[in-house]
Amino acid sequence: MVVRVTFVLPHMRAGGIEKVVLEYLRRLDRRCFQPRLVLFAAKGELLGSLPADVEVMDGRGRRAHQLVPFLRKALRKTDTEVTFSGTNAANVAVMLAASTIRPSPKIILSEHTPPSDYLRSAKLARLRQALMRFFYPHATAIVVPVDGIGAELRRMLGNEHLRIVTVPNPVPVGAAPPRDRCPQASNVAPWFVSVGRLAHAKGHDILIRAFARLRRNCPQARLTIFGEGAERPRLEALCTELGLGQAVELPGFVDQPVAVVAGATAFVMASRREGFGIAIVEALAAGIPVVATDSVGPRAILAEGAFGLLVPQGDERALVAAMERMIADGALTERLRRWGPKRATDFSPEVAIQALSSLLLTVGGAKPAPEVDSA
Repeated sequence: MVVRVTFVLPHMRAGGIEKVVLEYLRRLDRRCFQPRLVLFAAKGELLGSLPADVEVMDGRGRRAHQLVPFLRKALRKTDTEVTFSGTNAANVAVMLAASTIRPSPKIILSEHTPPSDYLRSAKLARLRQALMRFFYPHATAIVVPVDGIGAELRRMLGNEHLRIVTVPNPVPVGAAPPRDRCPQASNVAPWFVSVGRLAHAKGHDILIRAFARLRRNCPQARLTIFGEGAERPRLEALCTELGLGQAVELPGFVDQPVAVVAGATAFVMASRREGFGIAIVEALAAGIPVVATDSVGPRAILAEGAFGLLVPQGDERALVAAMERMIADGALTERLRRWGPKRATDFSPEVAIQALSSLLLTVGGAKPAPEVDSA
């Protein structure tokens, strides 16, 4: 039996859940699964990376009141056995659409960010939370990348019986070039890197202000932030305001960050919220020491600080201190460079796809998932 799986996302911009679903679409065994993709709007940097055999249904940016009928039609048209939705907006819309279909379709929702974080700044937050409380218990399962998000969902929605399954995010990483072959490694100037959408939630403004403080004692240091997004003009203006000149670069989106950032002094993530942190795993795989905001995702990936330094959210002084330690403490950075690649293997695509495949086959009523070839 081949299980037909429909994935639902708002778009395919280069965000965390979009990268995760892209890996699912690439790696699910076609002997067991027939994947499709429904997008609220077929746009984003990752569209061109979709496998050729994946059918894409385009919502063409429909307004909210038009979206639910579109999703209802899409779920019926594809004759899907399992629907997997990503992002809170997609989850609520899919559940609304599914509530009008009989028999009730099997829906797997996914939450990749602690709900208290995004609801704090969301429009109509109380309504959204009420909809979550009503609809989420009716989902066949809710997938989270780390246990902490599942615990918060149960607590926030006041429901200890939510069917939550932890499936680690698949993080494909290539081999980083040897450190002595990285042109950056021969440069004595400390070089800090970050990777992430240029969005308020990613806290790049916090990182830039902390970096400006760092340069008071280390004027030769430089910072590169890879990513694209709506915050670019504000971040560029902040760099100008702080007189950082060429010390900060914003080169845009990169598809293979491991090869680009190898040789950096440290990877720094200053997110205001972070449910997982794919870029952290990519940095670990590249053997780059990590400094990250102490939120649920980074805390889990770095094992409470065993594999990198954790700093309080929004604390510029703590961020500066951690970055200065990465410059000064050679024993620490050498240990983190050795241990990082080993830790990254815990989030390999093989591990994640095996977990997801087992869930999809169980929900779809097929036989147990076959072993995934790790070769």
